[in-house]
Parts: sequence; structure tokens; C-alpha cells
Amino acid sequence: MKLSSQTQSKLDSKTDLIIIPILSTKGLDKLSLFDNSSKKLVNELIKSKALSAKKGSEYSIYIQANQRLTRCMFFGMEKKKGAPGYIEYRELSGSITQAAIQNKSKCVQVIASECQWADLEANQLGQCIAEGMQMGAYEFTEFKTEKSKKANITINWVVSQLKPSSLAAFQKGSKTGQVVGDAVNEARDLANRPANILNPESFEAYAKKTFKGSNIKVTVISAAKAQKMGMNALLGVGKGSQYPSRLLCLEYQGKTKAPICLVGKGVTFDSGGISIKPSKGMSSMKADMSGAAAVFGAMLGLSKLKPKDSVLGLIPVAENMPSSTALKPGDIITAMNGKSIEILNTDAEGRLILADAICYAVSKKARCIIDVATLTGACLVALGEMATAILTNEQAMVDEMKNVAEFSGERVWQLPLYEEYLDYLKSDYADIANCSEGRYGGTCSAAKFLEQFTDDIAWLHMDIASMMSNNSSKQHHIKGMSGVGVQNLIGFVLNAKVPKKS
Repeated sequence: MKLSSQTQSKLDSKTDLIIIPILSTKGLDKLSLFDNSSKKLVNELIKSKALSAKKGSEYSIYIQANQRLTRCMFFGMEKKKGAPGYIEYRELSGSITQAAIQNKSKCVQVIASECQWADLEANQLGQCIAEGMQMGAYEFTEFKTEKSKKANITINWVVSQLKPSSLAAFQKGSKTGQVVGDAVNEARDLANRPANILNPESFEAYAKKTFKGSNIKVTVISAAKAQKMGMNALLGVGKGSQYPSRLLCLEYQGKTKAPICLVGKGVTFDSGGISIKPSKGMSSMKADMSGAAAVFGAMLGLSKLKPKDSVLGLIPVAENMPSSTALKPGDIITAMNGKSIEILNTDAEGRLILADAICYAVSKKARCIIDVATLTGACLVALGEMATAILTNEQAMVDEMKNVAEFSGERVWQLPLYEEYLDYLKSDYADIANCSEGRYGGTCSAAKFLEQFTDDIAWLHMDIASMMSNNSSKQHHIKGMSGVGVQNLIGFVLNAKVPKKS
């Protein structure tokens, strides 16, 4: 998939699909692209209201171009309030890519001269269009006998309203967008892989292979070393598996001494352990490492974008299985920071492996910590499939992440972290219980558990359980595991004013 851009609207001789995004049908029939018969047809379609500028609408005709009939598609961009923003252009780009694939096109020309983007920054516009294209082109065929026959597609955006300096910024932004889009697709690949292929052992090997020769240093805290360091929460989750738990450390050295720490939950399969899950839907638990996938994808993207800040990606990896050696309800374990934890439910395992990883981030004197996890089903109940829940001990972290999400389109919604949620985690036998056995406040109490291991460092928790997967393909959202979190993590590292705990 290749993205190019120019300010001249002359059609490439190889163009086999023309795309026209429209904000208004007014004057559309007078475009110089159309010959007289096409202008007449477009005028009739406008009058009959078959052709609409309404956002999400699509319509196709065939016009005479390049001495042959060529398909021309119109994509509505009109919003009820205000002009289209970055999110709309990312969605448009994904839709265009899907249309190009379905049309089996090889050369697509997007006549975007009628679009209004005067208030949008050219570099950000280029980035979101490239992200939409890369993400919209994604498909997972690794285990299919018949591989995809998708052609190499070139999509050329004609942006005649941009000045030469803005065109250069657009092209620079598009390069960033392709990196970010590829990073999201990497996370999707990881989360879509089955647990018999991606386990704690193979995840380690894949990380070493992926980052070999790059500016990311990969070190691994093995089970033996983790035991010496007191990471019994991480090790406890993997006790029932044939694969010992471990902590993958992906280190990027920037200009700052204290790193931004990104922590991703890496449960490569979650059976629930002794507190076993129902069989229905359990196959999706191969993606209970989507938080780890997001951190991995983000680190891959950041390695190419080279931020000024140092970044440490921490991926605690474990497999939660039932066996005679597995962690049991009623067991008490001690985390790296010395806190004792009573296990009330072995299916509340993600917070255990995150607890030790967060303790390790604290020991590395992190500037701030962001953890990403498919942590609670309660998040899905609270927010549906519409947004990621975010909770924090430092409001400035949320404010910065909201700004990042405003551009990325990965919506976030803040939930409270009241001190009283700690009452849900009281234990008669240990410092804290790993969960509440009640039905209420599951997402908030899980975050409250994690907060106990942050040592008052500025910290943001992202519960992505609500956004883990897409049920269908639409725009740049492709059916399967979503890769959610990557755009926000990269955007935060590159653009946020990283706060320290106030």
C-alpha cells in the first residue's frame, strides 16, 4: 500500500478508480474532471437526491477518463455541526482503502480539492490520512492456506488547496502516519495470533527477533530472576502453565534520564485459572495480551519516530491455566514491593502481573507510568464498545491523554478513583485482596488495586477491555482484534507535556 500526494489534479494514466470526497453537492456537476455527459448525469443524481453529501454516504458512477470508462466514487463528508476534522479524514481514508481493495484497483486518485481543511494542520492531516489507509488495509491471513491476492495499491491524494510548504508538511505527516498505522497493525497481528503460537516463551523470542539491530534494547527478567526480585504476583499467575512467567523490558534511550514507562498486560491466554471462565467466548482470551500488544506496537513505532523522551516498555507475560500447581483462591502471595495479596479469584490475574511490572517501573525511577490492559468485563458493561476507561492518581495525565485522544480518535472516558474503592479490596488475612467478590465498581476497584503499587508516581491506567475487538470491518476498523491503545500511547510520548505527580 503506497500513499502519494500532489497539488495538480491531472489524472494518472494508470488511474482505475477516482474518489471524490464531497462537503456539498453544490457545483459538483461542474467539475472539470467530468465531460458533458457526466456533468448531466451528476446533475440529475443531485436533483433526485440519489447523490448526497451526508457523512457516510457513498455513490458510484462510471465516467470517461483516460480514454476508458473509469469508476468514480463519491464519499459524503458533510457534518451536522462544523467542518470535518482529523477523525473524519482518518475514517474517509480507511473507507477509500476498503473501496480500493474491493474494486481490485491498483491506482486510485482522490480528488480532494473540494474538501475544506483550512483550520487543520497539514502535517496532522497527512498523518491521519496515512493512518487510516494503513489501518484500513489490514487483514490477518497468517494461518490461511489461500493467501490474500490483494494488489499493491497506490492511493494518490490531490490536495490542490495546499501551498507548496503545506504540501511538504502533509507529506512529512503522512510518513509519520504510515509508521503509526503499521504499529497498530503489528499490535493487531500479535493479538490475533492463537495461544498455541504466541505464549510467554515465543513472545520473548519474537521480541528479540523484532528489535534485533534496532535502537530498542530488549532485556528479559526470567522466572528465576523474578523470584529473586520478589515478583511473586507475576510468577503466581503462571504457576499452572508449562511456560514460566517473565518480564520483557523494551528500552529506548532518549535525551531524558527518567523514562516514560508503558506497561502492557501480557496474559497470552486467560482460562480464568482455577476460577475457570465459561466456555462460551473463551477463544477470544487469546487476546488477553492486547495491552502487551499495544505497548509492543507503540515501542515499534517509537523506535522509528525517535522521540526526545526515554521510554521503557514493560510487558509482564504469563499464561493463566488451571492445573495442580496453579494459584488457588485463598492463597496469599507477596508482590515485589512487599505487599501481601489474598487471592479471592484467580480470574482477576491481570492486575497481579501488572502490580509487579509497575513496582519494577517504580524501581527504575519512572517519570510517569501508563499501563494498558484488558482488565475488567465491568469496563464493557460501563462503556459498551465506545471508549477506553482511564483512571489516574494525577489529573494532568488524564488531561494530556484526552488531548491526544481528540486527535487519534481512540476515545477515552475518565472514571473515578475514590479512596473508598479501597474498602472493596479489604482482606482479613493480607494487606489487600486481589478483587472484590461483589458486583459493583469492578473497573474502579481494579484500578485502585494497581494504584497501591505506584509509590505515588504519576500514573494513568487504561482499561481497554471495552475496545479490544471489532465485530465488523468499517472504515479503518477491521474485524478482529483492534490494536487499540497504540495511537494514544505514541501520541502521548510524542506530544504530551509529561507531568510529575503534583
